[in-house]
Amino acid sequence: KTPNGYAGLEIENYTVFNWGKDYLDFKNTKETYNRQKQILKEKRRALRFEIIANYFSLIKAKKIARAMRTQLRQSSFVYRLAKEKYSLKKIKIQHYFQAKSEYLRAHKEYQNSLYYVAQTEKNLAKTIGDDLETSYTPREELKFKTLTNLPGTSYKFAMDKSPEFLNAKTNLNNANRSFQKALKENMPLPKFDVKFGALRHNFSSAGAYDSYETDTGTKNVELVASINMKWKIFGSGGLFNSNVDRKAYLKKRISEIEYREAKRDVKVKVNSIHRQIRFLEKRYEASAALVKAIRKTFDKTLDNYISGKTSFPDMKLTLELMTSAAVDFEQSKFDHLISKLKLATLMGVDDFPGERFEGLVLK
Repeated sequence: KTPNGYAGLEIENYTVFNWGKDYLDFKNTKETYNRQKQILKEKRRALRFEIIANYFSLIKAKKIARAMRTQLRQSSFVYRLAKEKYSLKKIKIQHYFQAKSEYLRAHKEYQNSLYYVAQTEKNLAKTIGDDLETSYTPREELKFKTLTNLPGTSYKFAMDKSPEFLNAKTNLNNANRSFQKALKENMPLPKFDVKFGALRHNFSSAGAYDSYETDTGTKNVELVASINMKWKIFGSGGLFNSNVDRKAYLKKRISEIEYREAKRDVKVKVNSIHRQIRFLEKRYEASAALVKAIRKTFDKTLDNYISGKTSFPDMKLTLELMTSAAVDFEQSKFDHLISKLKLATLMGVDDFPGERFEGLVLK
């Protein structure tokens, strides 16, 4: 009925020196941990970029729907005009059916644009955690801003912070240390240990007492050198663990190749995205000029059509050009933004110098 046991502090064998094998494991664990912290920041950045992309995608969808609604309104006017002229026998039935078909086509495209708006609203709601049935009415539009970064600057940032490059660098460093450890594991190197023993407070029916021992019956603290080797003669490990060493070496070589390829791949991607951005900037300029010109052309063409000076095919072609120009204008701005987000991700930065993505709005 008397409690029996002990409480104390015990330090088992403490490795004083084992040729750095434990330290190599520690360095690998530390580097992997630091990389995981960086990956967490990269995921936060990716989420932010996704929200920005989805928000401006919704703005683009609303603008396109507005252009489709304008097309529908103009087509409806032409259809009603054709219907009235046909009732007065001023146009042929073919002309009337052409106007009706154009109106129905515009109606279908408008409904398609509304469906696209609903999809982009769902994507945005999912990203920010809103109810999926939420509808948004953004009051801003995307502001176009040319890229000021030079390819050399982007490449310099990417070599420091690119997720792809950092992954390859971490894998290379860990593979190098793992190979060094594999070589040391396969050598008859002594291991130096110290056993500090245990300080205990014992209690039993005989009473309570304190004790300190390193081994049974002794209090001596000793430094012990030991050599423990395990070599496989046959089996998966190969002759004298040769397969283990070879596997570690091949992992190291693969990591070196992947590291070089990551550097080359990052440089190629940086240059490719920069070329794409420059193309999109020229496309935007052309789209903006076309939007201004085609509106004046359509107004003049519509006046001529009402007065009977222009044929229906000419008016239809001008209306389609005006609609496609408005759509391409919004798409070029959005594609330019997406390319800049891709470049920022590749560079490992949240924003470009002197520019914030949240500031790319016109109210």
